[in-house]
Amino acid sequence: MKALIYARQSSGKDDFSESVEAQIANCKKLAAKEKLEIIGIYKDLNTSGETYPVGAEEIARLDKAYMKWALNQSSKKDFRLGLCQVLQKLSEVDFVLVNELTRLYRPINGSFLEGHINQLLKENEVKVLQVQGGAIDLSKFDQQLITLIKNQILYEDLQKKRQNSINAFRIKKDSGRLCSDAKMHGIRYLGNGKIEVIPEWVEIIRFVYDNICAYRPYRAIIRDCNERWGKNIFFYESSIYAIAKQPIYCGYQYNSQGELIKNVQITGQEFISFEQWQEVQKIISQKRKDYHVKVLLWI
Repeated sequence: MKALIYARQSSGKDDFSESVEAQIANCKKLAAKEKLEIIGIYKDLNTSGETYPVGAEEIARLDKAYMKWALNQSSKKDFRLGLCQVLQKLSEVDFVLVNELTRLYRPINGSFLEGHINQLLKENEVKVLQVQGGAIDLSKFDQQLITLIKNQILYEDLQKKRQNSINAFRIKKDSGRLCSDAKMHGIRYLGNGKIEVIPEWVEIIRFVYDNICAYRPYRAIIRDCNERWGKNIFFYESSIYAIAKQPIYCGYQYNSQGELIKNVQITGQEFISFEQWQEVQKIISQKRKDYHVKVLLWI
């Protein structure tokens, strides 16, 4: 009997995922145990389980629950090419192997996604074989019903976890602490709620602030930064802007309401004065206003 392997990982930005490779390895072991011939391995990286496969764009556009979810996301969600390739080859196999069913879909409440994929599996008489959970034969009504109930429970549990995560993130920010995944130039997260200033960045960041306060053009600052430190770090306008806007260097951060508050983790490590940071914000704001005036005059 023949099988396809499908793996998915929901977060990240890399072209390689240890999570996905582990899923594939688990599925290969299961295939060997069940004496299945693997004729294809497909994967989607950095992709949500709520998204449709490539080729189902029209169905997605008609799916009100999905469209509402997609519009509320902070970044654009791509359709899944790997899942599309699996669905195109269903007529050639008996099983689709996954680590567990949520790799195929994490349906939004009221979305057509689960029904769309299940219908294609049923039409081709293909069973889903999970590393964690065993086989699912969607041609049988009782297994369809069990799967539907399980997915609803999973969806509600996921929503609770997401909300808990948002609440924990908000509490942390409002207490004057950075989250563990916060990334910024010159600051390193040590774990256990501790951060440290990276010494080699202090000179660079001070250089940026001093030059902005001297009203030097951004292009000149970028050029000088790349000439002095470009062997290890390449600077863009976005890099300079991120450094200039970051209040952590003077001991502050933004809370969940966007208000400036003291950061308790960097106390004693500040290397930019609050007054200089404020001056830089004024200069950036004025430069933006001047730019918009020039654009309007040009139009």
